[in-house]
Amino acid sequence: MTELERSIFLEFCDEWAARTRKVQRATGMSRSAIEKAMKNGEFPLPVMEMNGMPYWRLGDLVRHDLGWA
Repeated sequence: MTELERSIFLEFCDEWAARTRKVQRATGMSRSAIEKAMKNGEFPLPVMEMNGMPYWRLGDLVRHDLGWA
């Protein structure tokens, strides 16, 4: 993947948000494990909360997972 392709892909992903359950399914982590990893700086922080539920930008999750951060 070229740098331009990566940039376009991440820009697209940054327009979408995922809620906790989708993040749990994708990562295989429990909610408490995600919260612990966030406290330790090992997982991206959510960008917003709606009705007490955190939401993450998909781009942040991809950057973290692939080490692009």
